[in-house]
Amino acid sequence: MYCYRVNGLTVGLPDRAEGLPLAHQTPEPDVELGWMGWRAPEEMPGARGTEWVSMPLPGNRGVLERSQLWQRESAGGTSYLLRFSGVHAAEFLVAPGGSRVECAWTNPSIERAHLVKLMLGPVLGLILRITRRLPLHAGAVVTDGRAVAVAGPSGSGKSTLIASLLDHGCTLLADDLIRVEEEEGVPVLGSGQAGLKLWPGSLEALDRRAGDFPPAFPHTTKRTVAVAGVASSDATRLVAIFLLGPRRAVVPLSLDRLIAWEALTLLLGQLYPPFLPVSAEEQGTLFIRLSWLVSHVPVYRVEQSDGFAALPALSRRIIEVAAASAGR
Repeated sequence: MYCYRVNGLTVGLPDRAEGLPLAHQTPEPDVELGWMGWRAPEEMPGARGTEWVSMPLPGNRGVLERSQLWQRESAGGTSYLLRFSGVHAAEFLVAPGGSRVECAWTNPSIERAHLVKLMLGPVLGLILRITRRLPLHAGAVVTDGRAVAVAGPSGSGKSTLIASLLDHGCTLLADDLIRVEEEEGVPVLGSGQAGLKLWPGSLEALDRRAGDFPPAFPHTTKRTVAVAGVASSDATRLVAIFLLGPRRAVVPLSLDRLIAWEALTLLLGQLYPPFLPVSAEEQGTLFIRLSWLVSHVPVYRVEQSDGFAALPALSRRIIEVAAASAGR
């Protein structure tokens, strides 16, 4: 087993993972992934018994578009089963408390590296939610030793903007999923998945060739871009959050600071994984944590025109605003 630090947790993986910081010691992992291996459809965990209760997933998009989630109650607690259908054909069985995850798949040609990406993305996000942490659908970079987060729904251009920020001297901290924690009274982020998942059009706009990078998942044109010099930290201070709005045909570039209640409401819609609705049990905890977050970190709404022309100016503006926010 290989132990890595991901979003402030020690994650045990059965295979090596590129670009993730190794745990300095080898303690018991907070979350451990195990392989159940290839199985026929009728032998998958979700095909056994009728005790699984389906949970609605209203926000499915992208790789999660055809996923399904079930839960099962037992004397030991609540187990979860997350299935990725279609070409992924994989199921992740999450034990009560989220400390153990087992994965089985029906597609014998699927690469385990793709399964690890799913584990460190939506599966880990599910675990963070059920253990009452605060995961957000956002990427993050480090500028001048401090973290800046870029949040927004799928397709809003988060990863493309993150890539542009890297071209302007920032260092990658996490892509797509961040976990906000409190340390000594300030909000901090830990390093997450290394690498960016970008569409060919975004790569072309950033002067890169899509053919130079491997597919992010089977049967998709999205590519995984490895990033050199990824930040490795469990506690980088978060100084600003930039929330991407829908891109429109022609609008002036603007960054407007939101008042606290509006920032809280909009961030509530950026919880990760995006498909998982807020349960009654976590409402109170989320409200308290988000209220504290927006009282300590400025949140800016970003208005931008559709396309890539404004990326350089937006990246420079974000770096400037983050520097000013850090001094407050």
